[in-house]
Amino acid sequence: MLQTRTFKTAIAIMLLTAVGLACKSLGEPHTIKSKDGKYEITVPANMSESSSLNKDARLTAANRPNELYVFVLTNKKSDYASEQTLDEHVDILRNALIKELTDAEASTPEKVTINGREGRRYRVTGARDDIKLAYFMTIVETADDFHHIWSWTEGSKAGENGPILTRIADSFRINQ
Repeated sequence: MLQTRTFKTAIAIMLLTAVGLACKSLGEPHTIKSKDGKYEITVPANMSESSSLNKDARLTAANRPNELYVFVLTNKKSDYASEQTLDEHVDILRNALIKELTDAEASTPEKVTINGREGRRYRVTGARDDIKLAYFMTIVETADDFHHIWSWTEGSKAGENGPILTRIADSFRINQ
């Protein structure tokens, strides 16, 4: 009798835990802001800040169990060759990423508008350390900066996670 009650209690606790985790993953999206408050992205409820992704990033977020990762780097245009265009900048970054991966394939960059600012988006797939990955890259240009929104997932989850990562990139904001 006592064993049955203990077993039922354990099952009830596991079910409540599962419901709690499901509710969190279905909860409201939330905003992650940079330390200076200048930049922000909106991520699903089940993603949280993850500073271990990149030490130079302005913003980071991850959901490791679901293989969702994103970080934002901001680079001054003045650090690049004068008059470098957005398309030239994108080509340099795209080619560098392709060289880092095995069996890489990349889409042609498409024009996008993120919060009223011109940008480019492309996808790169390939393997790194024998793990197949899919990167969804968005580069946004402002008067003084190029903002690189790096997002990726495991290759097998690209179809499921790609739209989520695209929505995150589309949510990028600059608060001035």
